Amino acid sequence: MNRILLPLLFLLIGFGGAGYYFYYHQDKTSPTPLTQGNVCEPDSMVCSDGTIVRREPPNCDFAPCPSETASGSAETSSEEIIITGKTICLPHRNSSGPQTMECALGLEGDDGNNYGLNDPGWKFLIGTGNGVEVEITGNLTWKSDSKYDSVGTIQIENLIKK
Repeated sequence: MNRILLPLLFLLIGFGGAGYYFYYHQDKTSPTPLTQGNVCEPDSMVCSDGTIVRREPPNCDFAPCPSETASGSAETSSEEIIITGKTICLPHRNSSGPQTMECALGLEGDDGNNYGLNDPGWKFLIGTGNGVEVEITGNLTWKSDSKYDSVGTIQIENLIKK
């Protein structure tokens, strides 16, 4: 009986030691899928033309402002506007590949168009969540966003929740 128990005991100790070694000595600094550039911090930057840009994978740098990247870009025009609609998370223009998890708050106008919203300091949008019916007065710059599906950006001058 000792002839069977002794080898089994050595085998059990050997597997236990190997398991201990691999569990406690594995490289715990190796990146996981969430830190390999698939998800970035959900902050944003407002460009000089009012366009909102977000951080983009894989390096999580801010996307370039459209005014800085397109030397021969289409002319933009702006106008005063009063528009009603509901606040939404603007959909990404390109939904292929990795996506960030942030919400770029915009407006789905009653006219069927999506608009980016520029509210420096969150004077009007603070406390305004997704799906809120609003009337916005502001200066609309007609220029499609390179990242989000919108026809332009509204610099908010007044916001009334309906």
